[in-house]
This record gives sequence, structure tokens and C-alpha cells, in this order.
Amino acid sequence: MSVDVSSYFGRPVSMAAIIDRAADALSALLGLDHGPVPDLLVSEEWARPGAPWQALDRPVLEHLIVGGPLRRGSGKADSLAFTIHLHGMADAAWLMIMDHDDGCEPREIVGYVSPQRTCVGVALAIAVGLGIALASDGKLHEWQLRVDAFVDEPVDSPGRFTELTRTPVSASRDDMGFAARCELFLRQFPRLGGWPRDVSLSA
Repeated sequence: MSVDVSSYFGRPVSMAAIIDRAADALSALLGLDHGPVPDLLVSEEWARPGAPWQALDRPVLEHLIVGGPLRRGSGKADSLAFTIHLHGMADAAWLMIMDHDDGCEPREIVGYVSPQRTCVGVALAIAVGLGIALASDGKLHEWQLRVDAFVDEPVDSPGRFTELTRTPVSASRDDMGFAARCELFLRQFPRLGGWPRDVSLSA
């Protein structure tokens, strides 16, 4: 199954703003009402599972502006790549920001988020896709992980998607761990057929 989650940028925005809104979206999706989720950390390029990586400091994230036109080389738009990590967990998602310059205005800048195929990884990727759209006043792109697996209506608004899919607060328990909440979120959607099977890469 192709699992990219993607969003259009509405305007350039700091990576810090994306991460903040992604954390808010993750809390909302899991029915936590802005309760605590693991810190979202960002490293440059695509970090391979188990490979060493270095988180970018908050001041760097605040000055790292993404979502604008990228420089061009060899006839193609360049891209930016990052890995989004969850503090204390092995699950991650990979973010690639691409400039689809077809000569038309406005140019389409799209963030593609590919998760590790676990409940935690997929929940994180969805939250990052929502965070891009929320922070930049953008909208959801046509996902490879089909939006209609989650909702019964066409949706490109990140707020509307969250409203339709968030875990009911009554369905969770105070003693549930974060990974269990991610699993609970995804098991709401019968069209996924129990995918992903694995809950988390963390023991």
C-alpha cells in the first residue's frame, strides 16, 4: 500500500510552526484535547531506522522557512528532505518538500510525508500533513493513503478532516499509552482492514 500523506503549502512558514501545529493535530486526532504527546523532533535528510541522527534546535526550526519556491538545478525543482521523530520512540516519518513548477502561477509547493508502517508512524504522518496545511493556510493534497479510507466525503480542509476522524474522548482511557492511542485512532476505520498490523517499532 502506498502511504504518502501530502498537503499543499498555502504560504511559506517556519518548520517550528509546522511541528507545533502537527503536535496539536496529533493530540486532537488521539482525542487528548491538547494533552501531552511525545515531543516531535526534526532532523535533516532521511534518517534510516537505527542510524544516528541529530535533532535540529528550536532556534534553527524557527528560522528554517519552508513552503516557498525552491532553487532549480538540472532542469528539475530541487527538494528538501527531513525526518520527523517522536521523542523516546523508534517510529518516524519522512518529509519531502517539492516545488512543482510547471510554469503556472501560483506554484504548487507540496509536502509529502511517508510513515513507517506502524500505527504510531501513520498517525504521526497524518498529523504532520495536517500540520503543514494548518500552519501555512494550505489544504490537503490527494493522498496515496486514500482520504476516503477515513471519511465519506471529499475533504481538503485540515480542520474538517480532524473533526471527522478524531478519536472520541469516551473511547480512550486515562491509563492508555501513546502507542495504544495511535492504534485506537486507526482501528476506527474499517476500510483500512486492520492495517497497519504493527503498533509501534518501540518495545
